[in-house]
Amino acid sequence: MASRRTPGQEKAQSYLARLIDEQRQTVPLRLPGIVRLAAAAGVAPATMWKAVRTLASSGRVSTRRGARSIVTPSAQEQPGTAPTAARLARPSDAVCRWERLKCQVEQDILRGVYRPGAVMPSRKELVAAYGACHRTVRKALDALVSQGALAVWKKTHRVPLLSSNRHGAAVALVALGYDAARLIPYSSRTLEHLRLLEISCTRSGLALRTALCSHLTGRLHDPDTLSPGRSDGDSLLGSLVWTVGMRSGVLAAVLQQLAALAGPVALLDETGEIPMLPLQRGNRLLRAFTLGVSARAGEQVGRWLLSLGHRRIAYISTTHGALWSRNRLQGLRDAYAAAGIPDGVVPFTLDRFDDAWEAVEQERPMHARIDALFARDLKRSRTAPALYRRVLEALRSRLNETMVPEMLQEQLAPLLERVCAERGVTAWAAANDTMGCACLRYLARHGTDVPRDLSVVGFDDSLEASQQRLTSYNANLDALVQAMLGHVLAPLRRRDWSAESPAAEIEGFVNVRATTAQAAVAG
Repeated sequence: MASRRTPGQEKAQSYLARLIDEQRQTVPLRLPGIVRLAAAAGVAPATMWKAVRTLASSGRVSTRRGARSIVTPSAQEQPGTAPTAARLARPSDAVCRWERLKCQVEQDILRGVYRPGAVMPSRKELVAAYGACHRTVRKALDALVSQGALAVWKKTHRVPLLSSNRHGAAVALVALGYDAARLIPYSSRTLEHLRLLEISCTRSGLALRTALCSHLTGRLHDPDTLSPGRSDGDSLLGSLVWTVGMRSGVLAAVLQQLAALAGPVALLDETGEIPMLPLQRGNRLLRAFTLGVSARAGEQVGRWLLSLGHRRIAYISTTHGALWSRNRLQGLRDAYAAAGIPDGVVPFTLDRFDDAWEAVEQERPMHARIDALFARDLKRSRTAPALYRRVLEALRSRLNETMVPEMLQEQLAPLLERVCAERGVTAWAAANDTMGCACLRYLARHGTDVPRDLSVVGFDDSLEASQQRLTSYNANLDALVQAMLGHVLAPLRRRDWSAESPAAEIEGFVNVRATTAQAAVAG
């Protein structure tokens, strides 16, 4: 008589069946370790092991001591190719295992799971955390030590500190600027990114040179900032390039100037639209980094909303011409499709613009009228105190800056009216925090209680999101800064990066605040 399955075993087997079904086109498939499978399914490791043994008894899964389980192809999937033990145990499998683990640990170092200077968990703890055998973990750690990503420390390993052994070393930040002293804040993350970079350089004993260039030509406003050795005694180790706002011709001009220095370059792509492979072929020491622009960000937000019971959500974007907006929508759809709700994400998008700055450029006559108005007042106030004139100048600058959110609000209004008419939607996911905060203002005007009646979430975790208590996807800027500086200080450790994945993506997290809650029960 067959033993009765417990609810936990049913839950574990249901999770395994769904996982195998989603990946059926890639059999034979190597499953994660028991510990990781149990954590993903929300059951105990012993319960998950029983579920795997049940599948093994039916021939659907092959298990071997000290190795992860393998999903075997059925006769219907691959006629005449039933796997043999020799085939499943071919030597290349072991190589793949430790290489995959090495990449996993390296990605965790990039994401800030293991910060510079941190002591790594013991080998036994890594075996449990990553679901690998001791031999696989040892080979992966040895490879990371040989390439410089880890250092041997006592009886374990540690992540090397970001520091230079050269006295008076400096790194350069290359970005767009109004002039040699004023950075153009294209992105809501720009100033926060700069602050974190300054802190990291100070801790690492590095001087930070800011090399600002023209947004029209890419030429440096002050060419002396990239001189390898200056009168102040700082020697330049390498450069960090922020590409946000740079057109292709401008970026090409910037990289041409950096090529003459022959130093490592860490390049940040905030849009995901820059063709990196051709650039890297021209400079082996150039490494691209990206954050929050792939579908992964959308997947994380989607899984979070699903955990709160939101089975039907709206995605809102007025800049859907941008790749990052389309990727975030795709990530949300992927998360809901994996949960068995393929139509759970309803898009409400406008494709005219790639970003809010393009929309502002369409309103040049409005800017001209504002400038003319203030010019007239400034002309009349020539005899007024200098303080009065400075206040007028500040007001003119502030008024032009206020145009961006106000124009966005105007563009969003008809879109949000359509969203409100959609039945069954319990959460709104805005493409970025600027739109998310605009959604909050719209809902407040219409008397909607957030989050009791409707949850709202954004992306980028900007200062505005913090002020408005908006739940948002945090792109993990701190880990990004550490990773980019790490490449500049030790570029040779990254020679074995795969050309199939040219940009190192830093994975973020959902920063939960006051605008999300359990889904309201439908009336």
